[in-house]
Amino acid sequence: MVLRFLFVWVLLQNSIFAVESLLHPSWKESSGITTFSDLRGGRIATGLENKTVVIWSLKGRFFRVLQANTSIVSSIAYSPFGERIAYQADDSKIRIYSLDTDEFQEIANTGGGSIAAFDFSPDGKFLAGGDENGKIRIWDSKGEIVESISAHDGPVTDLKYASNAKYIASTAEDGKLRIWSPSGKMLNEYVLHNGSVLCLSISPDAKRIAAGGDDGKVRLVDVQAGKIVPLIGHTSSVHSTSFSSDGTYLLSSSEDLTVRLWKEGKEISVLKGHTDTVNRAVFINGGKNVLTGSDDGTQKIFDLKGNLKTNIVLTDKGKIVFNPSGRFDYDSETLESYFFFNSEESPEGFGLETFFNRFYSPELIQTSLSEIGGEQTLSELYRSSPPPKVQIQIQPDPNTDSASIQGTVCDAGGGIEDVYAYHNGSLISKENSRSVRMIRTGNCLQVMFKSALLPGSNSFRIGAESKAGLVAYSETKNYQSLRKSASKTTLHLVLIAIDDYPGSSMDLKYAVKDATAIMKKVSSAGDGTFDKVVAYTAYNGQATKSGIEELFQKVARSSGPEDALLVFIAGHGTEKSGNFFFLTSSYRVDTPEDVRSGFSQQEFISSISKIPATRKLIIFDTCDSGGEWITQFKDISSFAKTAGVCVIASTLEKEEAYESSELAHGILTTALLEGLEGKARTNGKITAASLISYVNLRVPELAKTVLKKEQYPYSSQRGRDFTLNE
Repeated sequence: MVLRFLFVWVLLQNSIFAVESLLHPSWKESSGITTFSDLRGGRIATGLENKTVVIWSLKGRFFRVLQANTSIVSSIAYSPFGERIAYQADDSKIRIYSLDTDEFQEIANTGGGSIAAFDFSPDGKFLAGGDENGKIRIWDSKGEIVESISAHDGPVTDLKYASNAKYIASTAEDGKLRIWSPSGKMLNEYVLHNGSVLCLSISPDAKRIAAGGDDGKVRLVDVQAGKIVPLIGHTSSVHSTSFSSDGTYLLSSSEDLTVRLWKEGKEISVLKGHTDTVNRAVFINGGKNVLTGSDDGTQKIFDLKGNLKTNIVLTDKGKIVFNPSGRFDYDSETLESYFFFNSEESPEGFGLETFFNRFYSPELIQTSLSEIGGEQTLSELYRSSPPPKVQIQIQPDPNTDSASIQGTVCDAGGGIEDVYAYHNGSLISKENSRSVRMIRTGNCLQVMFKSALLPGSNSFRIGAESKAGLVAYSETKNYQSLRKSASKTTLHLVLIAIDDYPGSSMDLKYAVKDATAIMKKVSSAGDGTFDKVVAYTAYNGQATKSGIEELFQKVARSSGPEDALLVFIAGHGTEKSGNFFFLTSSYRVDTPEDVRSGFSQQEFISSISKIPATRKLIIFDTCDSGGEWITQFKDISSFAKTAGVCVIASTLEKEEAYESSELAHGILTTALLEGLEGKARTNGKITAASLISYVNLRVPELAKTVLKKEQYPYSSQRGRDFTLNE
């Protein structure tokens, strides 16, 4: 196989995606999938042609890149005993990684060549490996070789332990399938054909072996009767076979770009969509779906009828996921620059931000597995309701330390729903900005306003949204102001927390305590960095809808452009009609559908955009009171993007996961306090960005050790970074 690092745009070919009709999913970089192993709990360990192993999750945002190797990883063995995987790191050593402890064990690969295949014994006590010299070696848990078998006359291509541990099966380039006792005695031999036999799998009852050859045939071997049945369908070499958990179905993947599903020796369906050799395919989701991996740099999920459900691209920064309709998800904002939609009508392509409001879909893998299909595709929506055309010009006025901004927003066929203006990435309130004027001329809207310039670098951008929610942005205009920094700057600290909700069923233990601890720690950290730290609080009964509005209005009146804002919100959150709501102290548990007393996502955006401070960090430490967590996650993501702020959020599925008596704080607050105490310090400073980075790493650790479950915070750095302590 040839190493593929695609630093050119990867354009997927016809018939793969519904979005192909107009917009082509494209990305800057990928590496071929050489192999992968299905781990317990929805995690997958994938080997890439760039010599890395990535562990990722079908069910969440877990993503781990294991340390670099010098060999291409051709096989990954998994043992549920101790939660370990094994793979070849280089020609001289084998690496065993524990998912439980995050520790490595290295075994010296002495006396043999490069190992093409690994497998653990069913009890996890032994590891078998087949090498390029035709040998099979078996190591014990200490890394000592307990058996060395001269197994084949050519390189071993694959080997597996039977589930009953009574035998090991191996294939090789000598065209033979051989059966071995665990002690190294050959029990049987099958000459399958004159070429290479490349892969094998053993049925769960250990009675059948499916072997794939370079002649495109799968040969089904009855181990007891010795009968061999060829399965004919592939037109090129077969690279993997895999039985379903009950042994009813069989998968085979091939160099002919397809995966075939077999039952009782007959072809049931053909899974198409890859553009290069499919190196592996396995059943997932209780046998309802198939996960594949290919040299084309993608892993894909199909249903058993061959319908493509999801595409996955793995990078060193995380995974990108997109489905045939154009919906997408990604693990990190840094990946936004990796992925875009290309079009013959627009050679420069469209970034994800154009389609974010409508097509960003957190946990897309899980939702795609349950979707029937039939939704409007990204291309169809773009064709029927394209985003507006947006242009921007700025005219700085050094005499007044301000700039006049003029935007031209023209309807391109999808209407104009809203217009956004950003200064240094932060949303400018249309209500607060001086001399805001909007004049409609034909299909265009002229937007004019003034904004105070900040010392040093200033950037301006305008966005416009179509009626269907597609957003277009102007180019970014930059201006370097010679204005001197203000002599005094203030950190405005807003704390909203509710322990005591009407009734007792929704009461929390630590929301107010968390807010108080954050206030003390931030105030202490801000001393010396800011001229002063001003705290604004609304706890329990004070945190009504009107009380929160008044709090934000007070901050807006007191702050200036060079100030910073930190908002901490703790309590219950929910989702209603596609909108996130923070449940205020006025919320009534006996009328859960009535969220009019809640503070909505749009109200947060409006209130925060009216605050002149251009450096903003918003922290949501909310637990789900019954809404759909995935929808809340999307709403908070949309809030961060629209408002142009830094955000940390921990929106959990169940109340019991929200607070820990062991820590006496919420998981997120514990991580924040640690970071503010100094553990988030980078290059001598604690900044919003370094705090976010620390929280992203620390929250999963705390959740695993304290809650014994997975929890990953959401974070966004849309806004301008700023120093909290130095």
